[in-house]
Amino acid sequence: MSFQELEDENINKFSESGGSEQIENRVSGTLNAFRFIGTIFDLYLTRVRDTLLEMGKQQDAIEGPKKDDTSSEQ
Repeated sequence: MSFQELEDENINKFSESGGSEQIENRVSGTLNAFRFIGTIFDLYLTRVRDTLLEMGKQQDAIEGPKKDDTSSEQ
């Protein structure tokens, strides 16, 4: 058997076994997982950022105005 015949045989087996459908399903599943992760980041990353900013504002309000380090304390 030559390499060309082996290649043709493998191509026929792949086509008959539904290999392209399996690959399509795997790729689709992977893309759906990436979309899900992106949605989670989009929803919650902005909330985390806003929460951290709000916590920083509250901390500044508790501490009061910061002292200037360049004052004349010599």
